[in-house]
Amino acid sequence: MRTLRRNQELLWVVDPVGKIPKLDRDGYPTGEFTVEYSTPKQIRLALYPSLGDVVRKMFGEDMDIAYLSLADSEILTKDSLLFYTKPTEKFDTTYDLKVKVIKKSLNHWNYGLEFR
Repeated sequence: MRTLRRNQELLWVVDPVGKIPKLDRDGYPTGEFTVEYSTPKQIRLALYPSLGDVVRKMFGEDMDIAYLSLADSEILTKDSLLFYTKPTEKFDTTYDLKVKVIKKSLNHWNYGLEFR
């Protein structure tokens, strides 16, 4: 019931695909990295507030998540960024939700999402 199409919202997602080392003005690596993301694609997810004992038992007492999302298949990765509108640039500073934790249930995947 929770994964019915009518209960799902249309969202945009970008997945981290790699890290690019930052260079100083002389061309040497600084030790910092910039995360590179995939092109945005549309997905449908059921979003629910993360309230209640079931969520605490599933993700733990100290897990600070804003929403719980359910899907029949594993469509997100850890640190995937979600947007309510189509993103254009600077994904890491303009996202709405971020995947914090992923748990496999008996018949579906549970995602713990946090706000920016």
